[in-house]
Amino acid sequence: MGYFRELIENTSVTNANRLQTRYFWLNAAIRLAAVFACIALILPVVTELLATWLDVSMRDAVVEQPNGLIWIALFLASIPLLFYAAAVIVALSTGIAMALFGALSFAEVIPYALLSRYPDRWLKPNAKNKGSGRKEKRSN
Repeated sequence: MGYFRELIENTSVTNANRLQTRYFWLNAAIRLAAVFACIALILPVVTELLATWLDVSMRDAVVEQPNGLIWIALFLASIPLLFYAAAVIVALSTGIAMALFGALSFAEVIPYALLSRYPDRWLKPNAKNKGSGRKEKRSN
């Protein structure tokens, strides 16, 4: 459950506002690219796969077909997962490119792609370790 909580906290608008300006715009561009990738590439493929699997014709009204309601339910249930998958694919490819150019370490790529966990150097100086989903170390 901690994984989902951290993912939700890290993808919030408040967390994105903690980023330095250039990383904020990079993050916005990556999220926009993920939306376009999902809508243009992934959703049409899933639509056709579900239609083929459930024997639903996309030329006729889906609701009137025997498996039409199942198709609608599965399609609607798949949308959040597909958007997350598209976001991970785009962020992972961007993270790998940034690691190859030295902007990220390879150890930072996976948390960045899967959890939207930003490196501390991307954050504004007054926003470090504040609400990032990571526990702060206490000094005794």
